[in-house]
Amino acid sequence: MVVVEKGKPTQYPVPYTLWRNTKGARFTYERALEEVQAAKKRLNFFPKPADPNNPTSPWLIARARALRAVRKILRKSEYKAHRGVNSGGANAVYWLEPVLKRPDGLAVARNLTQVAKVKVDEVTEPIEPDLLYPILRGRDIRRERTESSAVIIVPYTSKTRVHPIPMHTMQNKYPQTLDT
Repeated sequence: MVVVEKGKPTQYPVPYTLWRNTKGARFTYERALEEVQAAKKRLNFFPKPADPNNPTSPWLIARARALRAVRKILRKSEYKAHRGVNSGGANAVYWLEPVLKRPDGLAVARNLTQVAKVKVDEVTEPIEPDLLYPILRGRDIRRERTESSAVIIVPYTSKTRVHPIPMHTMQNKYPQTLDT
């Protein structure tokens, strides 16, 4: 629950309490407040803006001592975030499950129809592997490692950048991928 008052500036730090169940605690709506409080661990945090000069910047949420430590090491990132590859809502066309690699160098892949918002047919075809790149989905990410379970067709090159590979190049160099 958060309480805000229109027209008033936010006063930092904003007290924030996270309630966590103790091991094995289960509740129904009929439980008394005292029972719930006794079986919960309450962690107090003190969110502050990440940029002290910009009160609308994202919040850093941590305990008071941790927040002071984070402030000491916080600096402007050298990295700039980018959106990355976007299949334009056509995941079932561009996202593929690798099936096998043929001796002639072509990759046999099956489109991932279960990721489609619109029903599409499942297709398994050989295609040129040059435009296939591993894709990480949420299910592929674990605390200790990541392992791609799918690939994506990316019809771009470092030379074409944001523009797709021209049709005549696709016809000459990637006819299997184009036909699929």
